[in-house]
Amino acid sequence: MLAEEPDIGLLLLDIKMPVMDGLTLLAELHARESPARAVIVSAYGDMANIRTALNRGALDFVTKPVHLNDLEVTIDEKL
Repeated sequence: MLAEEPDIGLLLLDIKMPVMDGLTLLAELHARESPARAVIVSAYGDMANIRTALNRGALDFVTKPVHLNDLEVTIDEKL
């Protein structure tokens, strides 16, 4: 999908998603040198997942339940 929509600049990913989990997708984005940036939004906010997400290039890791004002601030600060 990203190849078909090259203007996508930001992805909100979850760790648990159909087809491919968010951590794997982060690795794919890096391997494909995609310009798209990603924020992980997940209920699985343990240190191992947070560390993996950030090491794979996530801009940030936001835990659920998400406060939309906090998410907006995160996006504004990171982009």
